[in-house]
Amino acid sequence: MSIDEFPRASLLFGPSPVHPLPRLSAALGGRVEIWAKREDCNSGIAFGGNKVRKLEYLVADALAQGCDTLVSIGGVQSNHTRAVTGVARHLGLGVERALRDDEITLVDGYAGPCYGVPDVETIEAIQLAARTEGMITDPVYEGKPMAGLIGMIRSGEIPPGSRVLYAHLGGQPALSAYAHTPGLGG
Repeated sequence: MSIDEFPRASLLFGPSPVHPLPRLSAALGGRVEIWAKREDCNSGIAFGGNKVRKLEYLVADALAQGCDTLVSIGGVQSNHTRAVTGVARHLGLGVERALRDDEITLVDGYAGPCYGVPDVETIEAIQLAARTEGMITDPVYEGKPMAGLIGMIRSGEIPPGSRVLYAHLGGQPALSAYAHTPGLGG
Protein backbone atom coordinates (compact mmCIF):
# COMPACT_ATOMS: atom_id res chain seq x y z
CA MET A 1 0.00 0.00 0.00
CA SER A 2 1.47 3.39 -0.94
CA ILE A 3 1.34 6.39 1.38
CA ASP A 4 -1.05 8.12 -1.04
CA GLU A 5 -3.66 5.44 -0.28
CA PHE A 6 -3.86 6.33 3.43
CA PRO A 7 -6.55 8.83 4.51
CA ARG A 8 -5.05 12.24 5.24
CA ALA A 9 -6.35 15.46 6.79
CA SER A 10 -4.77 18.35 4.89
CA LEU A 11 -2.84 20.48 7.42
CA LEU A 12 0.28 21.52 5.48
CA PHE A 13 1.06 24.24 2.96
CA GLY A 14 2.55 21.54 0.70
CA PRO A 15 5.87 19.73 0.59
CA SER A 16 8.44 21.27 2.89
CA PRO A 17 10.97 23.30 0.92
CA VAL A 18 14.54 22.14 0.37
CA HIS A 19 17.06 24.86 -0.42
CA PRO A 20 20.81 25.43 -0.43
CA LEU A 21 22.63 27.22 2.40
CA PRO A 22 25.44 28.80 0.34
CA ARG A 23 26.59 31.35 2.90
CA LEU A 24 26.79 28.76 5.70
CA SER A 25 28.65 26.45 3.31
CA ALA A 26 31.06 29.31 2.48
CA ALA A 27 31.49 30.23 6.17
CA LEU A 28 32.62 26.65 6.79
CA GLY A 29 35.25 26.74 4.06
CA GLY A 30 33.10 26.12 0.98
CA ARG A 31 34.24 22.51 0.60
CA VAL A 32 30.87 20.98 1.63
CA GLU A 33 27.52 21.88 0.05
CA ILE A 34 24.86 22.22 2.76
CA TRP A 35 21.13 22.10 2.01
CA ALA A 36 18.20 22.41 4.43
CA LYS A 37 14.85 20.62 4.43
CA ARG A 38 12.62 23.15 6.17
CA GLU A 39 10.01 21.17 8.06
CA ASP A 40 9.73 24.27 10.26
CA CYS A 41 8.05 26.09 7.32
CA ASN A 42 5.48 23.47 6.30
CA SER A 43 2.44 24.60 8.29
CA GLY A 44 0.96 27.60 10.02
CA ILE A 45 -0.17 25.46 12.95
CA ALA A 46 1.70 25.97 16.24
CA PHE A 47 5.21 25.79 14.72
CA GLY A 48 4.47 22.10 14.28
CA GLY A 49 7.21 21.10 11.89
CA ASN A 50 7.38 17.40 11.13
CA LYS A 51 4.86 16.64 13.88
CA VAL A 52 2.02 18.18 11.84
CA ARG A 53 3.00 16.01 8.85
CA LYS A 54 2.52 12.89 10.98
CA LEU A 55 -0.68 14.26 12.51
CA GLU A 56 -2.26 14.58 9.04
CA TYR A 57 -2.55 10.78 9.00
CA LEU A 58 -3.37 10.22 12.67
CA VAL A 59 -6.09 12.89 12.68
CA ALA A 60 -7.67 11.53 9.49
CA ASP A 61 -8.03 8.17 11.24
CA ALA A 62 -9.39 9.79 14.43
CA LEU A 63 -11.97 11.78 12.44
CA ALA A 64 -13.00 8.67 10.49
CA GLN A 65 -13.66 6.95 13.83
CA GLY A 66 -15.81 9.87 15.01
CA CYS A 67 -13.39 11.16 17.65
CA ASP A 68 -14.04 14.65 19.00
CA THR A 69 -10.95 15.00 21.24
CA LEU A 70 -7.23 14.46 20.72
CA VAL A 71 -4.99 13.34 23.59
CA SER A 72 -1.24 13.94 23.79
CA ILE A 73 1.27 12.71 26.34
CA GLY A 74 4.61 14.48 26.23
CA GLY A 75 7.46 16.02 28.13
CA VAL A 76 7.36 19.40 29.83
CA GLN A 77 8.54 21.25 26.69
CA SER A 78 6.82 18.87 24.29
CA ASN A 79 6.67 20.10 20.71
CA HIS A 80 4.39 17.17 19.94
CA THR A 81 1.89 18.18 22.62
CA ARG A 82 1.92 21.75 21.30
CA ALA A 83 1.35 20.49 17.73
CA VAL A 84 -1.52 18.20 18.80
CA THR A 85 -3.11 21.12 20.66
CA GLY A 86 -2.75 23.40 17.62
CA VAL A 87 -4.16 20.80 15.21
CA ALA A 88 -7.07 20.02 17.55
CA ARG A 89 -7.98 23.70 17.83
CA HIS A 90 -7.54 24.20 14.07
CA LEU A 91 -10.04 21.40 13.41
CA GLY A 92 -12.46 22.40 16.18
CA LEU A 93 -11.66 19.34 18.31
CA GLY A 94 -11.16 19.08 22.03
CA VAL A 95 -7.71 18.36 23.42
CA GLU A 96 -6.36 16.76 26.59
CA ARG A 97 -2.70 17.02 27.54
CA ALA A 98 -0.76 14.92 30.01
CA LEU A 99 2.84 16.00 30.68
CA ARG A 100 5.68 13.88 31.99
CA ASP A 101 9.41 14.20 32.49
CA ASP A 102 11.26 11.93 30.08
CA GLU A 103 14.73 10.52 30.36
CA ILE A 104 16.62 11.48 27.21
CA THR A 105 19.60 9.59 25.80
CA LEU A 106 22.05 11.84 23.96
CA VAL A 107 24.91 11.04 21.62
CA ASP A 108 28.29 12.07 23.01
CA GLY A 109 30.09 14.94 21.37
CA TYR A 110 27.40 17.45 20.42
CA ALA A 111 24.75 17.16 23.12
CA GLY A 112 26.09 19.92 25.36
CA PRO A 113 26.24 19.59 29.14
CA CYS A 114 22.70 18.14 29.37
CA TYR A 115 19.26 18.22 27.78
CA GLY A 116 17.98 21.76 27.37
CA VAL A 117 21.29 23.42 28.25
CA PRO A 118 23.27 24.85 25.32
CA ASP A 119 27.05 24.85 25.30
CA VAL A 120 29.31 27.40 23.59
CA GLU A 121 29.40 25.36 20.35
CA THR A 122 25.58 25.28 20.19
CA ILE A 123 25.30 29.03 20.78
CA GLU A 124 27.94 29.69 18.11
CA ALA A 125 26.09 27.37 15.68
CA ILE A 126 22.79 29.19 16.33
CA GLN A 127 24.50 32.52 15.69
CA LEU A 128 26.29 31.31 12.54
CA ALA A 129 23.11 29.84 10.98
CA ALA A 130 21.23 33.08 11.74
CA ARG A 131 24.05 35.36 10.58
CA THR A 132 24.77 33.51 7.32
CA GLU A 133 21.33 32.21 6.28
CA GLY A 134 18.74 34.01 8.42
CA MET A 135 17.74 30.54 9.65
CA ILE A 136 16.51 30.37 13.22
CA THR A 137 17.51 27.35 15.27
CA ASP A 138 16.96 26.79 18.98
CA PRO A 139 19.21 25.57 21.83
CA VAL A 140 17.42 22.24 22.33
CA TYR A 141 16.22 20.64 19.09
CA GLU A 142 17.98 22.32 16.20
CA GLY A 143 21.02 24.21 17.51
CA LYS A 144 22.75 21.07 18.78
CA PRO A 145 22.41 19.18 15.48
CA MET A 146 23.63 22.31 13.68
CA ALA A 147 26.63 22.41 16.06
CA GLY A 148 27.23 18.74 15.22
CA LEU A 149 27.06 19.43 11.49
CA ILE A 150 29.48 22.35 11.78
CA GLY A 151 31.85 20.37 14.02
CA MET A 152 31.85 17.38 11.68
CA ILE A 153 32.58 19.61 8.66
CA ARG A 154 35.37 21.44 10.48
CA SER A 155 36.94 18.20 11.71
CA GLY A 156 36.76 16.59 8.27
CA GLU A 157 34.43 13.83 9.49
CA ILE A 158 32.14 15.10 6.72
CA PRO A 159 34.67 15.17 3.88
CA PRO A 160 35.14 17.93 1.30
CA GLY A 161 32.88 17.48 -1.72
CA SER A 162 30.01 16.11 0.35
CA ARG A 163 26.45 17.26 -0.18
CA VAL A 164 24.65 17.33 3.18
CA LEU A 165 20.93 17.71 3.92
CA TYR A 166 20.20 19.30 7.30
CA ALA A 167 16.58 18.52 8.25
CA HIS A 168 15.25 21.50 10.22
CA LEU A 169 12.35 20.03 12.21
CA GLY A 170 11.18 23.07 14.16
CA GLY A 171 12.00 24.10 17.69
CA GLN A 172 11.97 27.89 17.36
CA PRO A 173 9.29 28.40 20.05
CA ALA A 174 11.83 27.34 22.69
CA LEU A 175 13.98 30.42 21.99
CA SER A 176 12.08 32.72 24.33
CA ALA A 177 12.97 30.46 27.25
CA TYR A 178 16.65 31.28 26.61
CA ALA A 179 16.33 35.08 26.43
CA HIS A 180 18.70 35.51 29.40
CA THR A 181 21.35 33.09 28.10
CA PRO A 182 24.58 34.86 27.05
CA GLY A 183 24.82 34.81 23.28
CA LEU A 184 21.10 34.21 22.85
CA GLY A 185 19.79 37.53 24.07
CA GLY A 186 21.19 37.76 27.60
